[in-house]
Parts: sequence; C-alpha cells; structure tokens
Amino acid sequence: MNKKVGRPASNNVPYFPHYTETSNELMFLERKHGAEGYRAYYRLFEMVAKAEHHHIHIKTENQKLTFRYTMNVDKKILDDVINYLVEIEFIDQELYKDKQIIWIPRFIEKFREVYRKRERSLPYKQGNTIIVSATETHSKEKKS
Repeated sequence: MNKKVGRPASNNVPYFPHYTETSNELMFLERKHGAEGYRAYYRLFEMVAKAEHHHIHIKTENQKLTFRYTMNVDKKILDDVINYLVEIEFIDQELYKDKQIIWIPRFIEKFREVYRKRERSLPYKQGNTIIVSATETHSKEKKS
C-alpha cells in the first residue's frame, strides 16, 4: 500500500451535518433548559466530532474542568444534560459509568463515509473498549 505524502492522518472531523429536523433529545433539552440546553447539545457534538477518535475522557479533575470550560454551559445544566443523555442511552452508558468516557455511537456513525474516503475504519466499541483501527485501541486503562 502506498502512503500518501502530506498531511498526517486525521482522527477527527472538522464538520458534521446540523439537521433542521429537531430530534426528540434536543426538543426535550431545549424545553427544559432553553437556549442553554440547545447549546449544550450541539457543543457536545462539536467536541465529540473534533476529539481524537471521537470520544472524550472526563475521568480526572483536569479532564472534567477542561470539558466544562470548553462546553461553556452552566455546570448544573451540563450535568443534567449529560445525565439525561446517558439515561436514554444516547451517550453509551457502559463507557460513561465504568470509564467516564463520552461516546455517542449514533452520532459517530454519521462519519462512516468520511472514514471510507480516508480508507480507514470508523472507531467502534467492542466490549468496553473503543477500537480505533485494526491494531489499536484507545480506551484501555493505563497500567502503572
């Protein structure tokens, strides 16, 4: 296989479609929290789209603070939005509860065509691990 010369391989996407049809999840969050709910929903998508391999670690205090600061949404509202999305399994419950990882499989699936064009497989969950290529995993706990 010939390697392309130039830019390094990208493990995120700079763009995702913003559909005009409002999802039930967004409708609920917007009704409950107004514009802040709307912002939290789409800001979460932005962060997952640009995150390495499309998942966000929020296990350490610094990871949590970085996430909160980047989301730029009131902490109470952000916590409620995340808890709601975990409860309805929009955010993967197992990865969130066991490893404090935000993984949104239905959203990530929308990137399938991008990865096909990159001639790489889309990251996916196997058990409680995120597989990012045939030979690499990204959510295993670091060994001390």
